[in-house]
Amino acid sequence: MSYSPMYATLSAIEIKKLATLKAPASVWAVTTCLNAFAQGKTTCFPSIQTIVSFLDDAFSSRAVHRALKWLEDNELIERKHRRSRNRFVLKLRALAYEGIAAIKRKRQPCQGNYQDNPDNRKEKEKNHSS
Repeated sequence: MSYSPMYATLSAIEIKKLATLKAPASVWAVTTCLNAFAQGKTTCFPSIQTIVSFLDDAFSSRAVHRALKWLEDNELIERKHRRSRNRFVLKLRALAYEGIAAIKRKRQPCQGNYQDNPDNRKEKEKNHSS
């Protein structure tokens, strides 16, 4: 294996979805591995043997195949040709990134001209005290 990521991230959306679907341990491990190889993108292309090696042979290649099938059957990934640079499309990660982008679009700086003026506070306090 020529490249090995140092860490992986799972978004809250990914964690909640896998938990809701009661994903087996192999699925969690493979999902985390795919996310590590995606490096902040929504696609990656590790081979089955690379995934097995990355997981320190904790799961057999057959278990990795079953985990990938489970992810595909639950529409969390899309598999393309094994020689494609987009071999695995991480649909759940794409959904999470779309949600984050939508939140960022909603955040806009306040354009108001509000200034806290001490005289205004005294006037308001005077109006409320009567």
